[in-house]
Amino acid sequence: MQITIFGETGSVGDYLIDEALRQGHTVVPVSRHQHTADTRIAVKWQTVDYDDIASLAKTMAGSDAAVISLGDYSVVKPTEHILIAMKQVGVTRVEIITGFGTSPASRQQLSLGMRAVILGKHPTHKQLETNLFGATELTKLVLPTMRRQRSGRIVNISSIGGDMYSSLGGWYHIAKHGLNVWSDVLDTEIRQFGLRSVIVEPGGTASSWSEIAMGSIKNNLSPNTPYQTLVDGTLKMITNVGSHSSATSEDLAKVFYRAATDQRAKRRYYYNFSDRMMARMVRVHPEIFHQVVMRMSARAIR
Repeated sequence: MQITIFGETGSVGDYLIDEALRQGHTVVPVSRHQHTADTRIAVKWQTVDYDDIASLAKTMAGSDAAVISLGDYSVVKPTEHILIAMKQVGVTRVEIITGFGTSPASRQQLSLGMRAVILGKHPTHKQLETNLFGATELTKLVLPTMRRQRSGRIVNISSIGGDMYSSLGGWYHIAKHGLNVWSDVLDTEIRQFGLRSVIVEPGGTASSWSEIAMGSIKNNLSPNTPYQTLVDGTLKMITNVGSHSSATSEDLAKVFYRAATDQRAKRRYYYNFSDRMMARMVRVHPEIFHQVVMRMSARAIR
């Protein structure tokens, strides 16, 4: 299979190329600027103007699928143009991975109604904006084309935090749980068109997420907050857990690839067995899990 990848210069794009090559595919990475020569025979670099539909169509000639990984900024118009070009050259399969809605610049591209809901509100609403509303807005953009071609799959990047929870993470867990439910509902609505909506639920990852999350909590604390001891203790525990995280960006790219290409799509994808079992334990034994969280919170304030 030949796959055209738009937005290959991002952190996820590089791993997508490597994984597609490992699976035996030919890859056409596309960027806005001229790329240095690549010695890999199965890689055919292309430079494109995202405002030029003919240019986009040329990069997809002979490809069987397109992957759009344009990140956060300048996503809407390029994606619209790519979808038009796909129709022109007969490419009927598209997968989209994006951080759309996570920066002030891209939030201005949301619909007026959505901006009215999420802009200018309490900082905690940014969790919903980033983890839920951005996904729904982008899905609205691509669904008409996917329905017409009666093929395609929407891969939503959630977290086992959508099933479990911990102290101080309320809005994050609410947003991820909301994404899970929204994806499941969408899946029931679009199967009639031959489409699927699936969820990837990573667990602990080798990233700076925990430090960023706790930094955000500290920045939003009121002066003389009665929760300071809980925040400090929780930060220590999260830092310790983070040091044992095993899933790298490359590891997760393989999971994303599987979620996008499995012949028989699953409703949920996990990085490893322990992530799957943790999510299942929370669903099957909610009271036991609640007691575990209570003990962790008690330990944090000692």
